[in-house]
Amino acid sequence: MEPPSPSAWGPAALTLGLVAAYALPDVELARQLDVGMAQHPQALHLATAMIPVVAVNCLSPQVWTCEGVNREQVRAAMAPLLAQVLDPAQELAALEALDAYGRGDMEAATRLAADTRVYLHVAAAALAHAGNATTRPGQNFGPTMRAMAEYTATQSDTPAR
Repeated sequence: MEPPSPSAWGPAALTLGLVAAYALPDVELARQLDVGMAQHPQALHLATAMIPVVAVNCLSPQVWTCEGVNREQVRAAMAPLLAQVLDPAQELAALEALDAYGRGDMEAATRLAADTRVYLHVAAAALAHAGNATTRPGQNFGPTMRAMAEYTATQSDTPAR
């Protein structure tokens, strides 16, 4: 039996699925999830609410410099994936927002990722690759994914803004 297409997934599954797509990496799945999100404004709402959680757990300067995570390597790994899913302007905003998160400049990161789709892709790709880049795989990725899953489960009935 074939799994349902991403366009039939709920908001929480779309949000978490995008992180998994970048972790694999599976560009085609990321594209399909992006289309699914366009049909689910609530997924974008959930993602926007989760960004501070992701930023604190995976994108802080402390995480970038510990456990073998190298910000430049993560950025280099993400760039080609983001380029295949987002348009050039969104890709640039995503990478600049990632750098701002890495510097701990949350104001600049928020301004650069004003497009909610960009916000979500930055979080998903950075979380996936920060998790993959740790010396003990899953150390940052697993707990943060669990926190995201728990959060989305509690927010699934929240109407989109």
